[in-house]
Amino acid sequence: MIRLGLITALLSVALLCGAQDYFIPEHDPLPSPAVPDVAATPSQECVPGLGLERSPGEIYGIDVSHYQGQINWEEVARDERVKFVYLKCTEGGKLQDNTYLRNLKECRRLGIPVGVYHFFSPTVSAFEQLMNFRNTSDPRVQTLLPIVDVESVPQIRKGRRRYIVGDTKAWQSRLRAFLKGVEEIYGVKPLIYTYTNFYHKYLIGQFPEYKYIIACYQDEMPKMKDDLHFIMWQFTSSGSIRGIKGRVDRSRLINPHNLSDIQYRR
Repeated sequence: MIRLGLITALLSVALLCGAQDYFIPEHDPLPSPAVPDVAATPSQECVPGLGLERSPGEIYGIDVSHYQGQINWEEVARDERVKFVYLKCTEGGKLQDNTYLRNLKECRRLGIPVGVYHFFSPTVSAFEQLMNFRNTSDPRVQTLLPIVDVESVPQIRKGRRRYIVGDTKAWQSRLRAFLKGVEEIYGVKPLIYTYTNFYHKYLIGQFPEYKYIIACYQDEMPKMKDDLHFIMWQFTSSGSIRGIKGRVDRSRLINPHNLSDIQYRR
């Protein structure tokens, strides 16, 4: 875990963005191994399930990216199961989702509460990733808290097996630097999205100051080993929503949480 003194050093360089002053780490003291990012997979303890709605009073939303292609947002807005939307914005240090700007414009036009997420790469410096996220995402047009999607550590694949590369503590330090940078950009702590098994293996006890979104594809809400109180549950990656061809991730807020708990207040 990164030490307070190192955080201070990382955040010592001010960068100007529009009319706002904020700080992001200029240098990342961690190595960037030239290994591919290998995303996590749903936990074996969270087997695919139906993800049934329990009550018409519960608040459901979706997250989308270029994988959903061109979306008919007029139809999505008519679907009562979509009360909020998260859009993939960036990944790593260079990738910008090519559907982000159109999807953002449509959500705003139709008055759908919308936020963005960044897919965190374990092998790209916090600085590079923050520059990508800062230059693509605009806090002024978001209505929901930003999300950092955390589901991979530095790994290599050999045949059917995966092997972790490097020090998990160093990876956690890089992630902490990125989370701190996002907080400086937005003025609020981002939400952390991750899978159940990934949280138990790499995140448990490390970032208690953040609110979590947990992905676990089963019929019953997951129970965390440390009794983590998460605010949102992604219960399926195979949802069907009006206006979207193919499958889509669906989530619901956990009672007693509501939209005000993920609203971005500037």
